[in-house]
Amino acid sequence: MAKLKYGVVGSSQVPLVPFCEGGFLASDVLSAKSGRFVVYDESDAYWRAANSGEATFNGYVEQHLTFSTTSGAKLPIFDIRGLTFELPWANATDVTTQLTQATLDALIGQLCDLYVASNIQYADAGATSDNIFRIVGGDPNEGAGTLYVQVVDTAIQDIA
Repeated sequence: MAKLKYGVVGSSQVPLVPFCEGGFLASDVLSAKSGRFVVYDESDAYWRAANSGEATFNGYVEQHLTFSTTSGAKLPIFDIRGLTFELPWANATDVTTQLTQATLDALIGQLCDLYVASNIQYADAGATSDNIFRIVGGDPNEGAGTLYVQVVDTAIQDIA
């Protein structure tokens, strides 16, 4: 059975301290079964959920929700440095193939990308063009499998 919510691994031991509060674009979705990584959209001066192909992230949101048709709802944004996140796994955008222990063992230490489908952010072990995450562990018995990842330093973008 798949988890209902993913996020920071060991968050009960790691205090999450927001570095800012951000307004989100209307109709944006931050799914509980997702990474909930966010980027700041300078052209609209709002935050939004990160998409496939993003090369950098600005933060992470702990709360999950769908925003109304009105922009501006605010949530705390957390720093992602040094944290480990549990995300559902994908293999070259395939989100249904079961992760095996042998595959997980081979993935440890590898880099991978973010993949987004149906508003769910996955760690895509079959894609390495953006190299946003370093795989540090996982659980092949959680749904189709989950990966424990850390965001690489070059993928973290501070807000000026």
